[in-house]
Order: sequence, then C-alpha cells, then structure tokens
Amino acid sequence: MVTISFFRSKISIFWVKITFWDAHGDAYTYIPLWFTFVFFFCNNINIHLCGYIDWNCVLHIYIPMMSTMKSMIFLIAMYMFVLVVWIRFNFHAHFDSSFRKVLPRRVEETIHSNAILRYSKLYENKKWKKLLERLEKPCQRHLDSFSPVYIAMVGATVEFLLKNNIHIVFTDGSALALERFGLLASPWDDDVDVGYIELDVALQLLSSNLTIDAAYIDISSSNRGKKARKNYCELEVHKKACVGFKMFQFAKESTDDCLSFELLNWGFYQVRYHPGCKPSGAKTMDLWINYKCKNEESTMCTKATNIFESYVRNTKGLKPGERSRNGLKREGVDLTMGEMEMRLLPNGLRVPVLKENQHYLSTLYGGEDVWKDEVVVCPHTVYSSFGSCVGHAGRFPMSTILLAMSKIPACNSIMKNATAAFL
Repeated sequence: MVTISFFRSKISIFWVKITFWDAHGDAYTYIPLWFTFVFFFCNNINIHLCGYIDWNCVLHIYIPMMSTMKSMIFLIAMYMFVLVVWIRFNFHAHFDSSFRKVLPRRVEETIHSNAILRYSKLYENKKWKKLLERLEKPCQRHLDSFSPVYIAMVGATVEFLLKNNIHIVFTDGSALALERFGLLASPWDDDVDVGYIELDVALQLLSSNLTIDAAYIDISSSNRGKKARKNYCELEVHKKACVGFKMFQFAKESTDDCLSFELLNWGFYQVRYHPGCKPSGAKTMDLWINYKCKNEESTMCTKATNIFESYVRNTKGLKPGERSRNGLKREGVDLTMGEMEMRLLPNGLRVPVLKENQHYLSTLYGGEDVWKDEVVVCPHTVYSSFGSCVGHAGRFPMSTILLAMSKIPACNSIMKNATAAFL
C-alpha cells in the first residue's frame, strides 16, 4: 500500500512523503515535489506496484514511446529517487529490529479495526433481527390480551381483594412495567403479576365460614359453583395440585358475573372472571402466595404450611440474590408486605403498588441502573417463566428496545399511552 502526503520545509521547498506500508509497520521517504511534476510531464506513464507491498517489493514502471528529452529527464529523476530511497533504507538498516517495533502499525491496526467493525456490524445486525423477531409476536399477543374487557376484569379482581382486606400489590414484571411504561405488563408480556397473599390468609379464603363484603355472594356450593370447580380442579394437570376452589357472584343487579379462585399447591391462586357465572372463565391473574403467615401461631398457618410444604421449603431455602425456578427472590417477597398505595394508570385503572416500588425493583433486579436501563425480553411464547429466562436471554439497553419497538406496529400501539413513572 502506498500513501502520498505533502510537506513544506523550513526553506520553503515542498516535499512529497511517500509511505510504503507492510504488515510490520511503515517505511517512508521524502522526495522533492518537482519529482512528481516529472510524472505529470511524462504523460501516459503506467506505474504498477506489486500486489503486496513488502520491503522487497518491486516497483515496475512502463514507459511508452516518449521523446528523447522526456526520457532523459525521467531517467535522471528516477535515478535520484532510487538513490534517496536507498540512502533512507540503509540509514535505518542497523536499527531494523527496533525500527519495526517502534513504527506505528497503521496498516495492521486499520486491517484489524476494519475487520472488527465488519464483525461488529454482522453481530449487531443478527442480534437486531433476533430482537425484532422476539418482540413482534409477543407485542401482538399483548395487544390482543390486554383488551378493555380484560383490563376491566383485572380491575374487578383487584377491587374484590381490597374490599375483603386481602393485602396485595402488583409485583415482579408488573411492578417493573408500571414504573417503566405505566402498563400492567411489559409490551412483550401477556399477563400480570400480583402477590404475595400470606399463607394463612390464602387458606382462609377457602373457608366455608368466610365473611365477605356485601358486594359479593359465595356461590361455591351451588350448581354453578360445582360445575366451575369440576371444570378446573378435575383437569388432569390440576387434580393433584388443586387445594380448593371458591366462586363469588357480584351482588349488583346489573350483572350476573362471577369471580373464581382456584388454589394450587404450586404456590398461587388462579383467578378467573366468569361472564354469566358460566363454568368456563377468563384468567385475570396468578395471585402468588407468601411463604410466611400473617399469624404464625394460628392453626390455619400450621395447616397452610403443611399443604404448601414444598413451596415454603424451596422459597425459605433461597440464598440472598438467588431465584427460584419460577423467578422468585425471597428478599423481594419479603418487601411486598410493605405499605402500598393506589396508582392511577393511563388506561384509567387504579392498582395497588408498593410505596417503595423502586427500592423493591432495585432489590429484585440488582440495582436502579439495571432495571431502568437494561432490559431482558422474556415472552411466554419463548420462556415458561422468568427464572428460566434469566441467564439465557440477552440484555439490551432500554434505548435499543424502544427503537426496536418503534419498528413494530403492535408495539407502537401498546406504547401509545405509555408513561414512565421514574422519568
């Protein structure tokens, strides 16, 4: 490779710096500017450099038919040029070993940096394409799931729990989505996370002598309640896990709808909304259970601890910072029993959130900078739980996620009314 640059000396003579590069460094020499005029003067000269410039590279110059005067001028200039190059190279001969080490490795650095840039571009393009693919279907699924009807069902479920003095807050992914976007779930998620109801309170909800708010009627023992129970608790996958089932009808004359609560020994309630109190309902949320009781000395606590023995043992056994298979952190579960407040969302829904929600998120996700600026995309279409996602899905800067979502119509629709609480 050859580069040519121009310099002016102290005696106002312009010089041309011709630099020969090779893989070890560069060697250069200066020739007077008038030499270049010779090349222009001797027109039609074809200069051919060998394909790879090395210290022994040969410079081939083919001179077409020229006048005698032109040929003489050109040959004299060439002799002078060869002499200057020879002196220059021999002057450095005894410094040869150190010379190559000291010289800047511009060619090598350029080649390497260009290769890295090309590789980086290919890598980023592949990662970008993968991110777009991972967001597209989940965003559409979110858009389909979080319809006005579903949001109203979530609101009705929250209202039931709060009216019956059951302490809940939006947790985990939902707590994160509320801070980041003002949404019940991230655009690539399709359900809400609510918890953590104490063990004894969870079991008390199934009690036949439960006192509930006057806005609801317990119809669990009615034909409609029994049909709904059979529809879920007798499913093959739920038979061994179903601890109990309750169904409550709204007492309002304007509606004939119900809410059902199926308690599973996996550690949560599956809550469903039943239009017309029909046997089949639409799931509104998984209501997660704490590993602690509200009253540790009560008979109900002892009974609940035995029923959920495996869940309690596994959660209690988690080390600080460790997650369960479902993605739970014990220290995060403990914080959910803190003071809560009602937050109004852009969609008009009021939901219970921890007053110290940002502290909760920092504990859960490893610091404020992490949950604000780093995103792990864990759609249920790819991962069964957050626990199986962490460590496998790549982390992306929030700016990259927002840019990717701007390219996807479904994501754009979700983000239309989004707002970040922490900004």
